[in-house]
Amino acid sequence: MEATNNISQIVLQEDISQGERVRSFIVEAMVSGKWLQLSEGTVIGQKFIDVFEPVNTRRIRLIIHEAIETPQITNFSVYNILE
Repeated sequence: MEATNNISQIVLQEDISQGERVRSFIVEAMVSGKWLQLSEGTVIGQKFIDVFEPVNTRRIRLIIHEAIETPQITNFSVYNILE
C-alpha cells in the first residue's frame, strides 16, 4: 500500500529570466479517486504560494492552460502547514 500525505500548501516557481510565460493554470490533487482543484492562477512568476484546506493525497498535477512560450517551471512543492 502506498503512503498518502496531507497537504495544505503549494509553492510554484517559474524561471522569469526570459519573462513570465504562464498565463493560466490550475493545481489538482487526486482525492478519493477523483481530481479535485486545489488552486488556480493567472501568473506563477518568481513565486506563487497558495494555502488551502488540507487534503489527503498521493497524486498532484499542474495543468497549464495558457502560456506565451514554453513554461520554465523551476519548483513545484507541496507542504502540510495546517496541522
